[in-house]
Amino acid sequence: MNEITLSNDLNVITAEINSYKQELGESSFRIGKLQLGKDATLKEIANLVSRQMDLPYEIVLKAMLSVEGGVFNE
Repeated sequence: MNEITLSNDLNVITAEINSYKQELGESSFRIGKLQLGKDATLKEIANLVSRQMDLPYEIVLKAMLSVEGGVFNE
């Protein structure tokens, strides 16, 4: 069985959290656009996704707003 090695390095942990946060933001945005249509606002998308994923609205909205790379320019 493979064992998972956890890091004690704060920089590594921070990088992993930021990576997952970016994934959440990008995925939430794409899911919302598919379900609500291309004219949906970020608030509408965050509201939908937060209810579907049982996450606080603020976390989803902040994750979408923090996405780098211009995902919201599509």
